[in-house]
Amino acid sequence: MRKSVTTMLSILLTSISIFANELTIKVIEKDSFESVPFATIVVEYSDTITGGMADNEGIYSFTPHSIPLNLKVSGFGLKEQAIRFTSIPDNLVTVALTPGAIELQEVAVVGRLTTQTDSGISYNMAANRRAQSENTLQSLSYVPLVNVDADGSISVQGSSSYSLYLNGRPYEMAQTSPKIFLESLPASSISKVEVITHPDNKSGTDTQRYILNIVLKDPALEGYVFNIDGGGTTQPTANGSVMGMIKKYKVEAAVNYSYNLNGQRHQPTDMTYTEMDMTGETTHVWRNRGNGNGNWHSHTLRAMLKWEIDSLNTIYADAHGQISQTNITADNVQTEILPVYDVSDTFIHNHSKYTSGAAEANLIYRNYLRDDPETERITVGYHYTYNPDRRHLTQNRKTGETDYPEYIQRTDGGLNAHTGLFSYLLRPSLFHSVRFTASDMYRKGDTESFYSYQDTQEEQGRSMNYTNNIAALNITYSGWVGNIYCMASLKANHDHFSMHLPQTPSLDYKRDRFYFLPSVSLFWRPNNYNSLYLDYSTNLSRPGIDMLNPFESTSNDHSVNRGNPDLKSQYNHEVALTWYLTKIQNLTLAASLQYTHSSNIILSDYYTEQDKMIYSYSNFGDSNQTELSVNMGYNPENWIKLSLNGGIGKRWLRSEKPLLRQYDLNYRISTGIDFFLSNHFRIGGKYGYYKNLPNPWSSSSALTLYSFYASKSFLSGRLNVSVTANSPFTKYNHSRIETTLPTMVTEQNNYMTARSFGINLSYSFGGGQKVKIERDRTLDSTDQNTGVK
Repeated sequence: MRKSVTTMLSILLTSISIFANELTIKVIEKDSFESVPFATIVVEYSDTITGGMADNEGIYSFTPHSIPLNLKVSGFGLKEQAIRFTSIPDNLVTVALTPGAIELQEVAVVGRLTTQTDSGISYNMAANRRAQSENTLQSLSYVPLVNVDADGSISVQGSSSYSLYLNGRPYEMAQTSPKIFLESLPASSISKVEVITHPDNKSGTDTQRYILNIVLKDPALEGYVFNIDGGGTTQPTANGSVMGMIKKYKVEAAVNYSYNLNGQRHQPTDMTYTEMDMTGETTHVWRNRGNGNGNWHSHTLRAMLKWEIDSLNTIYADAHGQISQTNITADNVQTEILPVYDVSDTFIHNHSKYTSGAAEANLIYRNYLRDDPETERITVGYHYTYNPDRRHLTQNRKTGETDYPEYIQRTDGGLNAHTGLFSYLLRPSLFHSVRFTASDMYRKGDTESFYSYQDTQEEQGRSMNYTNNIAALNITYSGWVGNIYCMASLKANHDHFSMHLPQTPSLDYKRDRFYFLPSVSLFWRPNNYNSLYLDYSTNLSRPGIDMLNPFESTSNDHSVNRGNPDLKSQYNHEVALTWYLTKIQNLTLAASLQYTHSSNIILSDYYTEQDKMIYSYSNFGDSNQTELSVNMGYNPENWIKLSLNGGIGKRWLRSEKPLLRQYDLNYRISTGIDFFLSNHFRIGGKYGYYKNLPNPWSSSSALTLYSFYASKSFLSGRLNVSVTANSPFTKYNHSRIETTLPTMVTEQNNYMTARSFGINLSYSFGGGQKVKIERDRTLDSTDQNTGVK
């Protein structure tokens, strides 16, 4: 192992070159001699193009990696000026720009606000005149690849997996509620917003797919912010939160409590079971019809603290608790259809109480480079999570005049996880770096299951306890190789898994497995308006405790839900080619073609036992999936935005045990239009059509969703009010799933409430300068969703 690592490092470091001379320019306006803040700088080398944005004093510094080079400097409303350098001057270079023919109207912004960077795109918020009187959450609607829904939820390139950064550093606490924090920050304090679609070594060990980096005009100082937020819809749903954030000297703190309710009322269900013999002749048909009422509650409490020891060292600590409670009652009528004989219907009343959630704590120390204080050099952290798995079901039955004793099913348990991490960055030059990361994760899961009738003794079912230790070493290189930016990683992973089943010790097992998880990302930008990324990565998907738990639950006489303690980890290979286009003014297009190969893919499994359908999980063989996705945002005028996010793909499943050959098509399209009117008033709408991949042996119907909204902000953005209408012309969304096995076919029809109307209010107040706090997600696991989200 040592020899391979040494060889790898020697290869990576052979191409490193060091340039010590720094070129600094100052951009001024020719007539007034005043500084031009946030001027756009484009640096053209013979083999590549880079660039950036000047600070609020019009100053921009960089270290050239080759000579000669061409410099193109432009400012909003000013003519571009080009300069060629054949050597690096020792003194400050002043660039004077002359006014252009562009004029600013009262609410219109004309000019290119979006530029491409080596890791994504950059949006010049300071040059958007409309945004100067809005809060940051509202102004993010102008940023390409970013969508802000009426309820304040944010997605980046169609994904909700993102981190918030401030001035290039993780914004440790605002991620607890990005909506609340961003509403409290005026957009006039922002110079630019960077959408980082391909994080590199500079971003440390961040686990999120995308990064939103907010660059302020001036450093954030002391202050406090408090917010109260609440809303609801007629579905019914309800939400509310209270948050406070404060910074005093070098200490930042935040406390947040939030509550969410998602309900369904009188939801119709209809399920038909058809049993057949081996010749395919129907022998038995029965039907379950009914309706259900359900409430999904969640309570979340968070507390976070950050201490900036000095400009290069920080300590972050947090504690989070989330309790999710599901309370469902369902009344069903079970009817025998075939064979025809005189049997009374069976009435079944089910009452389900589930408790899940998480308790989580983090302690993280960070040290930044002295010559580049936005880049992490050393990261040391500890992460703890606990995830409960509590499911209690009570069933009452009546056939004709016969009442049966109450039947109780319950399982209680949980998963504890401890993670330690150390990361160190070696950067021999500005353009090359190597990051070493070592981590160890220990998981311990326990469950106990019981079944009983009210008038009989309780019987213990299959219990389970297991341990899982994951030790990993990761080496990641990032840097320029010619005109190609390269990021390459090799992760060695040792996975020890031990399963103990007290009721069936003969099924106990232990597994030890080494995984090598390589990844490579290549970036090439032929000009200022086009960029290409080629990514290859490998990763693991591990089964969660709810999948492993062998607990059985039954809702009627013909269906059983059961976990599978014998599940193995799923191994994934992913290749993606992504193209970003910004050539058309105010239009940003991202198109991606992705291929994924999965071994031991974990999917829902169905099989029959006598006259029962068993719902469980299994490792199927190989899955090959391709998908073409497109994300587009277009602002033809500053008062309107058009958005499109869509994709189409196909999956091939091939498995020998269980035997399966299945080919499925999935697609999605989501379109939106937003109108930014005067006096901070907005209206808009969204339409979506989705068909997800079905489970094995199954087919499923597509789903249509649409909504309209209107919002307005008052009191300089401190008070925000929005109203929404979800699917106003549709009462129910109909979902149909058909599963076909050799001896049984099921058809399930669910009718979910579609039409609802809602209102949301949010009010923020504070004092001093704005605060910079966001939750730190560095130590989140990516193979399982085990923390507080």
